[in-house]
Amino acid sequence: MKIFTSGFLVLVLVWTPFANAQYETIRIDQEDYYQKDPASPNNASVLVYVSRNEFHYDNGGNKYTRVESFSRPTGTSDWMPSFQIINAYDVNNNLETSETQVFDGSQYQSSVLREYFYDMDGNIDVINTSQYLNMIWTPYSRNDYSFNPDNTISEVRTDIWNTMTNDYDYWSLFTYSYTNGLLTGFNAFTYNGMTPVDNYRASYTLNGFDEIDYILFEKYTGSVWENWRQIQYNYFAEYLLDTEEEFWDKSLTPAAWINSGKTLYSYTTIDGQTVFNQILGQAWDRDESNGGANPFWFDSYKLVYQLSSILSTPEDTVEKGLAYPNPFKNVVTISLPQPLKEDAELYLLDPLGKEVSKAQLKAGTASLSLSNSHLAQGIYFIKITNRSFHQTIKIIKE
Repeated sequence: MKIFTSGFLVLVLVWTPFANAQYETIRIDQEDYYQKDPASPNNASVLVYVSRNEFHYDNGGNKYTRVESFSRPTGTSDWMPSFQIINAYDVNNNLETSETQVFDGSQYQSSVLREYFYDMDGNIDVINTSQYLNMIWTPYSRNDYSFNPDNTISEVRTDIWNTMTNDYDYWSLFTYSYTNGLLTGFNAFTYNGMTPVDNYRASYTLNGFDEIDYILFEKYTGSVWENWRQIQYNYFAEYLLDTEEEFWDKSLTPAAWINSGKTLYSYTTIDGQTVFNQILGQAWDRDESNGGANPFWFDSYKLVYQLSSILSTPEDTVEKGLAYPNPFKNVVTISLPQPLKEDAELYLLDPLGKEVSKAQLKAGTASLSLSNSHLAQGIYFIKITNRSFHQTIKIIKE
């Protein structure tokens, strides 16, 4: 069986509904182009370049064992092989090796190999990356992972292979911060010998659904932190509608945020599940050649999805918590996968993530019934959270 999807999607949108469902086929065409705006003197011609990845699920599971990437240059109709990635898994279904092979015009040639090692808790411990040079695998880099007691990542250190000493040198370090088990920021460092030096950092703001609402990136100049870029996420209920990115421009007087990029998301329904059917990326043209008289957004790339029916849904709602009856009229019962290990808070949220009501749950709670006869008809969300448990359940009031 083949599944078609986009490499861009896999790298950037790992949180999409595709992670929770397996399709008979997914094909996504990626187009990169510039589009002239009639209101602007900008005369950029339209350029289209299309790429596609095919994911193969031939191990009886929901993790792909091979992905083939193809490109189709402008003006041609044939897909040309670009590269492929071959994955192997251990007896615990953990990724063991991932080899990238580049197509040289006649066959695939080994290029990069990643080897994955895990700790006693099943968390990634080390990732070794090697390059295929002169017919042998040569070390290139190593990622060392450290985890907090709740199994969230605390830091990742990257080391680069030094061909002069035949050993690894410290290269970069990422440290992560959390609030109630949810990621709220990270700091990025580079190394001066054995000493980590500030490079840049990011802080996250989350909405009522524990989804990213805003990210602020800052750069370190050597003496102070400065604004760098910011991203705003806009939702309807749990569905991401668009993101807007701005960069800090110090050349302006005074310095200010300027538009940079925008990503727009469209959805469709397949077998009762809501999934993406198009992602449109836009860039901001400041029209500097015309003195900034007619700045405008222009289309930069587009991912167009052609989706088949869903074969299976590995996500088991009973394991995460079940609401029944759902839809409900006056009373809804929530069943948790296991009793709460500590006190928790329950939030009732409207489709925009606004808090409708709040209640305290005692440790040991395994199920509860809520009487909500006063609510208007529509979609709501129940969020239950403490330091070790986070669950959001969609409910529908008839």
